[in-house]
Amino acid sequence: MSTTANDLKESLANSIATISNASVQASDAARTVEATIVSIEDEALGLYKINYKDNILDAYSPSSITYSPDDIVCVLIPEGDSSKTKIILGAVAPSAEMEVNEYVEEYLEIGDNFLDGLGDYELCTYKSDYIE
Repeated sequence: MSTTANDLKESLANSIATISNASVQASDAARTVEATIVSIEDEALGLYKINYKDNILDAYSPSSITYSPDDIVCVLIPEGDSSKTKIILGAVAPSAEMEVNEYVEEYLEIGDNFLDGLGDYELCTYKSDYIE
């Protein structure tokens, strides 16, 4: 069976359609970007103005960590759509005013450390022949 010019054209068109569909699906995924804090709009709500590629956008910080203008932060953009609510995930490069101790206050101990005081323990991915 020989390949005709029409078969090649159809194959090329199918390949282009597959690549286009993959690009569209990838653009629908959430994106994480770096942006700069411009101002604090509402500290109680955690609302900040951020600068991303010379666009001023609103973004929310779900934690009680406060950011200062000129802090570089990591921002989640849902579905790659900048019209949706953007969430500040954390600082990438905090300004000099931000102290590391602010992060320590965010640490919550949920339960006991089950490894304290147990003595020797063994971690393995197979059944051990060790009998105590």
